[in-house]
Amino acid sequence: MSKAAIIVGVVAIVLTIVGLMGPWWTLNLQATALGNTITSSYQFGPFGYTTAVQAPGISQSNQSDYRGDPNLGGVFTTGFLLSVIAMICGIGMIGLVAMSGARPTFRRLGAIVGILGFVFALVAALYVMTGIPGAATADASGGGITISGFWGSQTISVLGISTAITWGAGWAWYLLLVAAVVFLVGGVLSLRAPKAAPTALLTGSPPAMPPPSP
Repeated sequence: MSKAAIIVGVVAIVLTIVGLMGPWWTLNLQATALGNTITSSYQFGPFGYTTAVQAPGISQSNQSDYRGDPNLGGVFTTGFLLSVIAMICGIGMIGLVAMSGARPTFRRLGAIVGILGFVFALVAALYVMTGIPGAATADASGGGITISGFWGSQTISVLGISTAITWGAGWAWYLLLVAAVVFLVGGVLSLRAPKAAPTALLTGSPPAMPPPSP
């Protein structure tokens, strides 16, 4: 079996788990009015989002789920499920590679499953990237915000209040991409056959030569 593939598979699974705990997308607002600045930041993850507000004399944060943002919730739920499938593929790859000593065919099966893990993790990241703009715009309807892409910025001015809005990927989304690549590396390493142990050409003392016949 390929110990390297097993180690890489474990790393990919850990990276995916850590990625599920952090923000996949962030949105920041900075409003200026009457010389005062109010800053709000939103960090969106698979299970909900965190809001932090900073203003003169105010500093607070809270957590919310997606009951009030069903479109965003649907995108993140799908991304989460695809990530879980990727982890299941990673576990399958590790199991197949561990048993490949008895059945070499399992190396190829492990490689296929590892590559599937790469595909599902990559699709999860891409689905979130393409689905969030429309979902965020739909959930923010009436707020004057139009999310035109996964990364972007916008400035809104209403009644003398100027609000600068920026948004983009969170660190956990990038980590999911890294996990996808690691799944792929694990799948490729699964194809490597174990090195045969070197065999000694001579063991012990050489046999004694018979005496020459007279």
